[in-house]
Amino acid sequence: AAYGVLLAVERLPRRARWLATAAVAACALWETFAPASLPPAGRRPATLAAYRVQPSARAEALARRVPDGAVLDLPLSFDATGKLVDMPHYVLLAAYHRQPAAACYNSFRTPLQFELAELAQRLPDPAAAEALHALGFRNLVLHRRRLGEAALQRLAPLLHDPSHAVEVAQADDMVLYELRSPHETSHAPELLAAPPGGALAETSGALPLAITRPSATLDVVFVNRGATSFRHPTLEPSQLELRWRDARGDVVATSQARALLPMALAPGATTRREIPIDVPEAIASGPYTVELAPAERPELTLARRSVVVGQARAVDAASGSSTASSSSLGLVSP
Repeated sequence: AAYGVLLAVERLPRRARWLATAAVAACALWETFAPASLPPAGRRPATLAAYRVQPSARAEALARRVPDGAVLDLPLSFDATGKLVDMPHYVLLAAYHRQPAAACYNSFRTPLQFELAELAQRLPDPAAAEALHALGFRNLVLHRRRLGEAALQRLAPLLHDPSHAVEVAQADDMVLYELRSPHETSHAPELLAAPPGGALAETSGALPLAITRPSATLDVVFVNRGATSFRHPTLEPSQLELRWRDARGDVVATSQARALLPMALAPGATTRREIPIDVPEAIASGPYTVELAPAERPELTLARRSVVVGQARAVDAASGSSTASSSSLGLVSP
């Protein structure tokens, strides 16, 4: 309503704007405090119909059998259908099993929920199942009608692998599985440590990334090189130190960045991160290797990325748009 009033009065002369605003305010006060004087046509009866949303007795019994551990309901999606159709049902079931759940209805969006949905969509990949287990998920509930036959067939390799999933119970269209992993879980950041290498050593396998000042997005790959699953200890963004090495391997500048490291990684698994960074003004144009390390442990290199720093962006005074030399634009990769 406020935007409608703004649209109606913003182009009026100053005095007319004051008069129109006062008239709207007076009408609002009249409607609020003198409802009996409204015309009868302005009121219409509304009929409310109640219906039961309690799950069936069988579904309730299954929910009450869920053992300790977080619950992952499938399908899991935070798109419109997932939020409006699936999530309310999952949250209702959570009232009976009373375990932490991936489902969340009508909440603010966070990066964590989209990573969780991505892990769920990667199933039956064993690495995704082990990452979910490392995050604390011990129960998998399949809602067969919502999943559909094609998705159930796709998940079959996981469901028939006793090292990762064991059926516990069925009720209505739901099947409860225990989620397992053959690996231990560790919070040690050393699992992500990059191997020692020369000035242009790279973990991402991509060609150098072309970037320009004053800021850029660094495309980085993290790898779990340990024999145990990695789990982020806090699931909060970390303060990172970036070391800029020139072609000879000398550190010519350092900078800071804040980013969310991988939530969880199975042994041997990889994941990509796009990390916003500031490009130091002190360095010249040319090739560099950027090393990422925790700010509290700068000696521990977690990942490396080869970049080529191009010319700084120039702002077109007439259009207000920024431009850069052709050699400094885009991601140079296969």
